[in-house]
Amino acid sequence: MSSEEEMNIKSKYNLRNDLLIVTISKGDNKGKEILLNDNFNLIFSNEGIPLFLEIYNASSVFSANKFSLTRVSDIDIIIKVEKDFINLESKFAIAIHNKNEIFNFDFKVENTENIPSQ
Repeated sequence: MSSEEEMNIKSKYNLRNDLLIVTISKGDNKGKEILLNDNFNLIFSNEGIPLFLEIYNASSVFSANKFSLTRVSDIDIIIKVEKDFINLESKFAIAIHNKNEIFNFDFKVENTENIPSQ
């Protein structure tokens, strides 16, 4: 996986916890977590491969009802890991009232966990 790559990903919405879990890469070797903000958490393997993006309070983040979050039609994520920073660019398409709404979230945070550059 290169340092900047668009990934083939899947999402699953947990209605009970209002949590959208985006699977970025396969793997169970959960290692380090990077808090992007109060609602976004990026999880890496011990080898530094991005595994999951967790979005807490998803209905508020997307200003959508919880049923809409079960119908995420498209997600694009680009992650770039550098020595000092981690960049995440994301785009979500969610069907709200039978129309795809687009949401973009971009983050640049310090690489406090020393995730290796890829």
